[in-house]
Amino acid sequence: MPQLFLPERIFIQRSFQAGLDSSHYFGFDVFRLAGFFSYKHLEYSNDLWWQFTLHGDAPRFMRALAGAFGVTAIFTAAKLLRPSPPKSITFEQENLDNVVPVVFASEQTNANLALLGDKAFLFNQKANAFIMYGVEGRSWIAMGDPVGPKEEWPELIWRFREKCDIYDGRTVFYEIGREELHIYLDLGLTLIKLGEEGRVLLENFSLEGSSGKGLRHTVNRFEKDGCIFEIIPRENISACIPEFKTVSDAWLEKKNTREKGFSLGFFDEDYLNRFPAGVIRKEGKILGFTNIFMGAGIKKNSTRYGRRNIWRHRAVLPFR
Repeated sequence: MPQLFLPERIFIQRSFQAGLDSSHYFGFDVFRLAGFFSYKHLEYSNDLWWQFTLHGDAPRFMRALAGAFGVTAIFTAAKLLRPSPPKSITFEQENLDNVVPVVFASEQTNANLALLGDKAFLFNQKANAFIMYGVEGRSWIAMGDPVGPKEEWPELIWRFREKCDIYDGRTVFYEIGREELHIYLDLGLTLIKLGEEGRVLLENFSLEGSSGKGLRHTVNRFEKDGCIFEIIPRENISACIPEFKTVSDAWLEKKNTREKGFSLGFFDEDYLNRFPAGVIRKEGKILGFTNIFMGAGIKKNSTRYGRRNIWRHRAVLPFR
């Protein structure tokens, strides 16, 4: 069941950063020097601080200078105590190479999202488990549960929380399973249910009966229209990429949107070439497609990224 965790409380570890806004200090120095130059003909006296007259510009400047100095001191303290920003997340082929064997050994189908190349990774010491995540503002969002042996999960989850705390980040786990909820609750996180995940037991699946009436109607309609469903093995995907690209571009144009990523995937040849795909064809032409994630041992299959020719067949995706 997809789940979202948001922090109930945040433990903050402060780290110093030296990079301060130099323009702020430059403006303060210009203001200070301009005032001293303007009133250099006046002799300094403590009484100037307490003179309140209609044309007492020099006393007003001295009080304004003290106020500006106080604001600058507060600004400096805030900057020094603010956690240093995280390093920008960049794609590293070496990390992806380390991820591949862990993904292919996992029964979790959404582990394949690690192969998109748009996420950072936190590995355990044995390098046989990892958390994939992205950073958006102050939110550090882990995609799903850790990938790898379950006995490695608690340490990884706590390490991810500690990493978020160092940068004063919000800890988020998106689309987790229900099996290890206690670990996340022990972390001090709050559960928010966003939706549900449907699972179909293929050995019991059938279009017969009242429960399959809607889907059966869709299949019959497409078959009468000359459409067929086909699964293309991974080794033959590269030959279909140009047609996939045409369908994808048409879908994006019609929807007036851009590629998504993270939990949904995006069009990338290297990514699509890693998986088999289900397609709808009519007269040999591909009208819609979806990639197929397979867990280790092929106990679980799922789809994640799909596109259709939206002008011709609006029910292509239900047919998949």
